[in-house]
Amino acid sequence: MKRVLVWGLSNNRAGTEAVIEAYVRAADPQKYSFDFLCYDDPVNYGCLFSESSCNRVFKLPIKIAHPFRHRKALASFMDEHANEYEAVWFNANDISNIDILLAAEKKGIKHRILHSHNGNIPKRFITRLFSKINSKKAKRVVTERWACSQAAGAFMFEGESFKIIPNMVDARKFAFDPSARDAIRSQYGWSDDCIVGTVGRLSEQKNQSFLIELLPRLVQRIPNIKLVIIGEGPLRDSLKALAQDLGVEERVVLLPAQCNISEFLSAFDCYVFPSLYEGLSLAALEAQFNGLPCVMSDGVSTETKIATTTQFINLMDVDEWVDAICRAQRTENSLILEKAQAFDAANIREVAERMFEFD
Repeated sequence: MKRVLVWGLSNNRAGTEAVIEAYVRAADPQKYSFDFLCYDDPVNYGCLFSESSCNRVFKLPIKIAHPFRHRKALASFMDEHANEYEAVWFNANDISNIDILLAAEKKGIKHRILHSHNGNIPKRFITRLFSKINSKKAKRVVTERWACSQAAGAFMFEGESFKIIPNMVDARKFAFDPSARDAIRSQYGWSDDCIVGTVGRLSEQKNQSFLIELLPRLVQRIPNIKLVIIGEGPLRDSLKALAQDLGVEERVVLLPAQCNISEFLSAFDCYVFPSLYEGLSLAALEAQFNGLPCVMSDGVSTETKIATTTQFINLMDVDEWVDAICRAQRTENSLILEKAQAFDAANIREVAERMFEFD
């Protein structure tokens, strides 16, 4: 049995975590087991650590809070366990911290995989500085380069070759459900409303403030419109304040992360996604599998498009955003089947089988 060490699982469940979970669950447990290095106990992933599973969790002190304890704990872990691993699977949005890859190289772990999940990094100076510093180190120690999209690979690997590992969605789970639509709209009092929705972490990257700023103009054309934003994150209070400042607080519904996202998607009339940048968004794929017309920023890779009703608009073109949302309508059979099949989790076992079969 091959044992793989995984970095990238956190209790702040988002797209990267969902991808890791999906591929670990799809891998043959007779061939592979996975150990997870984490900053906290992954309490949201019980299915990965059942009694029949050989998967394990090891905790490290948070580096930014306890840098010396982190370094000592990582070195101690590698001294004790490095010889158990066929590979390290390092999942990242940036390379500001690649300590685990460096330690793996030092201890002779043969396969050191860097898996890129994003198409850019935040404007934070420290993140950009350390990512630049670590760029040459990463080129030296990484043996396999994976990316969720061409955009994510081009960003992370700067001209080097890489392999696409597609983000995958359970197409049947996210298919439109009219009963779920009626139930959610009744539960929240949306029966007579036009619901424009989005799902994602409340962060600068996801740019939900742009949608709130559109609302005063949208209300003029769609008097019964509501904007539903589902997600957790540091910008919740500022988004509430912005809605109040613009006088649209009664039109904005901020909901925490939900376990039944497919039902909410069925309740929406249009999906909006104004991200500043993305790797390849699971949330956007899920919305398209649900049959929603999607309006996305041109910061989202066009690789994400799997439906004829999806369009990409520059964030500076506010008039076109308003027009596109007002025109949006659900359309049956909008999926581009040959593209959608590449992201359908019905095929995930085949991909998972090949992932860790190294040359």
